Amino acid sequence: MANNPPRVDVPMPVAGTFTNLFVPFNAAVGGSASYQFLVRDATTNTNTALQCAITDPAIARSDTTGTAAFPQGDLFEIRVVVTGAPTTGPNLTWSLQYH
Repeated sequence: MANNPPRVDVPMPVAGTFTNLFVPFNAAVGGSASYQFLVRDATTNTNTALQCAITDPAIARSDTTGTAAFPQGDLFEIRVVVTGAPTTGPNLTWSLQYH
């Protein structure tokens, strides 16, 4: 994962709320590393309550209690914050529900 990956902001076509963040890796990251996944409103530059962290040796995490409400037109992004020194570069996916 690059130190400064390009930003991808997605405009919300209608107002709604994100729930149920799921993040699985294909392998542990090693090196006592941690990956924090933050659902953010890029328009207001704020983190939402919907987030989770994966710390070695775990390979998956979820947040099924947090929510993230977005008005129409605001920009959505997922920010990944890496701490520690991962010894592997796992493949990952994420999923959310939007209501």
